[in-house]
Amino acid sequence: RGGNCNDLATVGMAAMADLGIKIRKVHEVHIRTEDPGRGDRAAALVKEHGDQNSIFGRHHNDHVYLEIYDSKANDWFPADPWSGIVGNEEWLKARVWFGTRSSLAPDGPDMIVPVAIFAADADGNFTIDRTKHYLVDEFDSLYKGKLHKLPEWNDWSTGVDMIAPKVSGAFAGKVNLLESESEFDRLATIFDKMRQEFKNGKLQ
Repeated sequence: RGGNCNDLATVGMAAMADLGIKIRKVHEVHIRTEDPGRGDRAAALVKEHGDQNSIFGRHHNDHVYLEIYDSKANDWFPADPWSGIVGNEEWLKARVWFGTRSSLAPDGPDMIVPVAIFAADADGNFTIDRTKHYLVDEFDSLYKGKLHKLPEWNDWSTGVDMIAPKVSGAFAGKVNLLESESEFDRLATIFDKMRQEFKNGKLQ
């Protein structure tokens, strides 16, 4: 009678697979509203059960959804049962948009911006790096190629490029993301600066 984002993605994947739709799971880590208690819980779980539990912490959290294959475009697009979002533009405007966002996710306001995104391979391991696709190329395209003109853009694109391998390592239980909290803090600051530039009309 309920479930978290992974539960809903699992049900959605099974339903669409029965219809012959080519689909795969996606696992991300995003900047989240700061919560020291969440950081303490993550540290305790890492100590007890290992580094895979570091995918959530004081200033970050993980999220699971789906990608559906579009044979005409020869590409994948996001479908998020947790947020009620289907389609590339809809996802971008719900997850990285600087303006007012639209999402059915109960925790949507706390999900500030993704910083690493990986799709599952044929074995179900999250090894297909979709970070640059969504958080650099599509993000910039959403703003008609104007984001890369912002002074913070190089720091953003470099920052997500650097954090992505660490997130991949955490998914595999080999990297403790709690040791990279300063990087999450920095990415949060960079994103907020870009959002302020947008509000100040620097993307007109």
